[in-house]
Amino acid sequence: MLMATPKAKPEEKKEVELTLLRQLPPPPPPPPPAGGPRPVVQQQRKPTPRKETVLRKPEKIEPIKEEPKKPEPEPEPEPEPEPEPTPAAENPAGVAGGVEGGVAGGVVGGVVGGTVGGQLGGTLGGTGEVVKPKNVPPFVIQRDVIRQTPPRLSEVFKQSHRGQGTLTGLYRICVSTDGQVYEVTAVKSVPGADSDIISGIRDGWQYKPQKVPVCFLYNIPITIQ
Repeated sequence: MLMATPKAKPEEKKEVELTLLRQLPPPPPPPPPAGGPRPVVQQQRKPTPRKETVLRKPEKIEPIKEEPKKPEPEPEPEPEPEPEPTPAAENPAGVAGGVEGGVAGGVVGGVVGGTVGGQLGGTLGGTGEVVKPKNVPPFVIQRDVIRQTPPRLSEVFKQSHRGQGTLTGLYRICVSTDGQVYEVTAVKSVPGADSDIISGIRDGWQYKPQKVPVCFLYNIPITIQ
């Protein structure tokens, strides 16, 4: 027994249509709020042009010539004022042994500016009371010597005593509070030489200031060869 086989139906072709649509662009961003920060726009830096170095030839430098300076004229010396004439003294002859600036009635060996009748060796501006000098040994005052120039003897005395050995004179010397010799007295004199010895001691001997006036004895040997 034969059975009939059913025939297959032919396949139907279906047409499929594809429609391609372009994608729409995105919407623009919203505007920034008022007062907000502004977008920073970066500026592009322009390239700095390079400078070309040009070598120049050295120029010849000549020294600057200075003009010689003219000597300035020397100032004329001002005329010196003429000294005023000194009035003539009442007693131009003065006293032997006195000093310039002394007064009439003074004594030889006093101090300029002292008081007539004052004490020899006293202090200027004192009370006027007489201060008795203190006797001291020669070695005590010898420690205070500032200068002690030997007295100069006259040529007449030297010639008359040449080759006669050593002569010794003894003198009492008084020193004031300012260290000056104000009195010299011959205790054992040397005839013909006392005046030279006394004036030489007064002018050439000086000591340190003393608290009170002092006096001492001093031997002076004289040898003429």
